[in-house]
Amino acid sequence: MPIKAKEKRPVIKTDFTTMDIILLAVNILTLIFVWTYIVFVYNELSQNIPTHFGFDGKADATGPRSTLFLLPAIALGMSILLWAISFYPHTFNYAVKITEENAPYQYRLGVNLVRWTSVIICLLFTYITYITISTARGESGGFGGWFIPGFMGITTIMLIIYFVLSGRKK
Repeated sequence: MPIKAKEKRPVIKTDFTTMDIILLAVNILTLIFVWTYIVFVYNELSQNIPTHFGFDGKADATGPRSTLFLLPAIALGMSILLWAISFYPHTFNYAVKITEENAPYQYRLGVNLVRWTSVIICLLFTYITYITISTARGESGGFGGWFIPGFMGITTIMLIIYFVLSGRKK
C-alpha cells in the first residue's frame, strides 16, 4: 500500500501566554527544588538506596545512592525536549484534520497538552525522588497502592479533556 503524502499544514506561531509562563516557572522551580533537595540530603543517605518499587509501592531493589541523580536528570531532559517540541505544533499528531481555520485553536491545544505533560512529568519525578529518599531514610514504606492508579488517572483525565476540547473545533 503506498504511503500517503503528508498533508500540508499551516505553520503558525503560537503566542506565549500567561499560562505558558506559569507552566514554565513551575517546571523550572520544580527542577531547581528537586536538584537542591538531593544535594542537601545526599550525604545523609546510606550508600545503598531503593532503586525500584513494585506494583504494591514497596521497594524491591536497591543500588548506589548516586542513582538518585538519574531521576531529576531524566526530568530535566524530558522537560527540555517537551518544551523544545512545543514550539513546532504543526508537526504534532492531532485527533482532527488541521485546516487554516482550526489550526490556531488546535495548535494551542497541542502546545498546552505538551507543556502540561512536561510539568506533570517534573512533578512525578520529584515525587518519586522524595519517596525514594524518604524510604532510604526509613521515614516511608514506599508509594502505597494508589500511586500507579493515581498517575494513570491524572494522565487519562488530561487526555480526555484534550480530546473533548479538540472535538469542539474540528
